[in-house]
Amino acid sequence: MSLQDELHRELVDLRRRRGLLSASLGRLVGPRLHELSGTTPTDPDRVVRERVGQTLLSLARDLPADLVRVVELTYAIDAEHAYADLTTRQAQLGREQRYELRTARRRSEQVTELLAAAAEADWATRLAGDLDSGWRVRSLEALLRLDTPTPELYEVRTIVATRDLDEIVVRLDLPRPDTDSSDGADLVIDVLYGARIRSVRRGNGNRHFEVRLALPETLSADRNHKLCMHFRVAPGQRIRDRYVITPLDPCDYGLVRVRFAGREPAALWRIDGLPQGLLDDPDRRHDRLSVDGAGDVVAEFRRLRQGRGYGVGWRFAQP
Repeated sequence: MSLQDELHRELVDLRRRRGLLSASLGRLVGPRLHELSGTTPTDPDRVVRERVGQTLLSLARDLPADLVRVVELTYAIDAEHAYADLTTRQAQLGREQRYELRTARRRSEQVTELLAAAAEADWATRLAGDLDSGWRVRSLEALLRLDTPTPELYEVRTIVATRDLDEIVVRLDLPRPDTDSSDGADLVIDVLYGARIRSVRRGNGNRHFEVRLALPETLSADRNHKLCMHFRVAPGQRIRDRYVITPLDPCDYGLVRVRFAGREPAALWRIDGLPQGLLDDPDRRHDRLSVDGAGDVVAEFRRLRQGRGYGVGWRFAQP
């Protein structure tokens, strides 16, 4: 089970009944939430309540105001309505935001997924910072081809060493497969120039790929180096209806080009610095884009923030 899945399960357990006002809260809160909030199962309920509540609001800091309110009522952070059960809190949410109870329930599930995704993204960003990767990205230019038999991705990186460096690690994720196949996601990975593959490690149900690349020689601090990677999705493996750069190391410039060729999307938008939990939010407002005469769409970004998503999203018309 992935970190995000563990957090989602713990958040579902927490929102039940009286949320953060539940009795024996230290035992109700799961181990991942204890770790995130710096609490333990033996801490007084008052301490757990305060610190877990602060943690949830911190994870929700980039959400729109209406979804922050959903977090407050779903997890009984709101003082006025904290003693009500979950159904009553959701009914209050419906009255405040003028929708039915079933919509309020969907909103509660939506923020649960967003909080779990935000927690996982923050975790990954902190881990990357703690590990001191030894390099930064001067530029990352990506071409995603959807006009080939299966999707193909080319990524050209210009990196700058911040210390003596002889290898780097590149990561890529694919969505869950449509079936319950135990084989998980499949991907053909190659380096066209500038490095060679030292190892490929899979995780999170074989959907997460961590590629360790050996550089041609040891780079000293402040030296630049360019390399190009090629990824090809195997037949039958779907991809998300978006491509985003999510830097875990500092990144000065990013360019995303998606080639649609003969199959233009019904909707196309720019994703600019969104937290992981909002990348697939259908209610999020985005700047609209259009395909050019060659069947391409291009988006550029500068000074990308670590742990945020930058790229292009699309939706094809239903057949």
